[in-house]
Amino acid sequence: MTLLAQSLAKPVVSYWQLPGRKNPQSVVRLIKKQFPNVCHSQATQSIPLYDAFGWPLWFDNVMLYQYDSQLILAPKGCFAYESLIASCTANNLNNNGQVLEINQLPSGILKNKVKPLIKLRALQQMATLTCDSHTIKMINSDQKTVCKAIIYILSDQRNGATTIEYLELQPLRGFNEEAEQFTQFLEQHFTTIAEPPLVDYWDKHRLAPQPYSIKPHFAIQPETSTREAVLNMVNTMLALAQQNEQGVIDDIDTEYLHDYRVAIRKIRSLLSLIKQVFPKAETKQLKQQLKTLAQKTNLLRDLDVYLLAKDELKVQLPTQLQPGLDKLFQTFADLRKAECKNIVQHLQNKTYQDTFATIKNTLKTCKKAAKTKNSHKPIIKVAIQEVHNKYQLVCHNGSLLTATTDDEAFHDLRLECKKLRYLLELFADLMDTATNKQAVSSLKKLQDKLGHFNDLSVQQEKLLSYLDGNNIDSLEAAAIGGLVSVMHQQQASLKTEIISQLNDFCSFSTHNKFSQLFQKVSQQ
Repeated sequence: MTLLAQSLAKPVVSYWQLPGRKNPQSVVRLIKKQFPNVCHSQATQSIPLYDAFGWPLWFDNVMLYQYDSQLILAPKGCFAYESLIASCTANNLNNNGQVLEINQLPSGILKNKVKPLIKLRALQQMATLTCDSHTIKMINSDQKTVCKAIIYILSDQRNGATTIEYLELQPLRGFNEEAEQFTQFLEQHFTTIAEPPLVDYWDKHRLAPQPYSIKPHFAIQPETSTREAVLNMVNTMLALAQQNEQGVIDDIDTEYLHDYRVAIRKIRSLLSLIKQVFPKAETKQLKQQLKTLAQKTNLLRDLDVYLLAKDELKVQLPTQLQPGLDKLFQTFADLRKAECKNIVQHLQNKTYQDTFATIKNTLKTCKKAAKTKNSHKPIIKVAIQEVHNKYQLVCHNGSLLTATTDDEAFHDLRLECKKLRYLLELFADLMDTATNKQAVSSLKKLQDKLGHFNDLSVQQEKLLSYLDGNNIDSLEAAAIGGLVSVMHQQQASLKTEIISQLNDFCSFSTHNKFSQLFQKVSQQ
């Protein structure tokens, strides 16, 4: 259980497996026979479970579900209301029952807990459980409820033919003696189970959530041939790109497109950096096809980046100018809506499907193709040499930068850093884990600055283009002019920060970390 679940869950419940061949009604009669002063109620309810793509909540050991008019965040597999971590009303969410954006949640604990786990992802209805519950309350002479047991009969509507049954005992504060009596009774007739059995149920029926990461582990061995290793990586990244297609088509959140593009970009980088692995003609064809696929989504991604930065950009202007940006962002939102339709048509078009099929067929051809210069070399030799070359290039080009260097040189350095980052991530399995993480961490700090620098350039270019090509009023023009001015000043300041970060990245300390990576290879 994570720190979040440990710190916030109330560990008061216990779980019990029902005796064989006993239906819930017979269990209720058994309990009533021992504890005559109980009341019993039954309810049937559909319980939608929400999570983001890749189930980040589930894999952080928490679960978000809707019960009646409440959204409830609870420890994974736990439906006891008393064990909830946080809740909020679900009355005004207007989520059409399927997708829920984080900004639709009311401010409060639940939103604060969920947001860092899903980041920019939207919540989706990932499964719906049918819950038939029998609640049994022990009542004392003062007519107070002193202990509660709930029999759950759960079924996942994805596989409704099978059910799971168990009893959950919920002791109440201040009535430990009654809880102990009930526990002793349960021990005579039932078998205790360690956790809510939903996880086992899903595993058993192949409904279990599957983890997802845009940074997969390839489990390649150092002596694997370079061609085999690269084919493994390319096919895996292609599958990840396709895994994100439906989310782009449904326009669930911006991360589907982001990850789709990252997957394709990593393949392109791999084909460019690890040279002479496939025949020349096939390599050229693959690179061109992937470039076309990536370029097709450029406009939509640019608009996503802009709209995601909307609030951040507005606050950089004086209050009087901020309304002038509203029309601009509305224009971008309308453009995004139209471009979204274009991308949906593109992804559903036969030409797109044929292109992907051709790429896969080309990879199959490459697998059986004649040897090339690097195809049969051990991957670790080729990969680490490329990491070494790229690190040296970044440090050399970085050493030439000054505060007065043209923007283009900073952009070029950003691209080289991105390639180095991809190499470190793709070949992480071949390197010492701790050293690799330190190297990636150092690189990420530099990339964050360079990425911000590039975003400012793209945004200024788009703003000036909009200013030049549209009939806009004076307030909007003043707001755009003000924003471009602020961005320009920020870029000048960022140049100094990037150079400082470069000094750190190319320092003796970081150089030693990379040397450790290379040293390990030379010893193999």
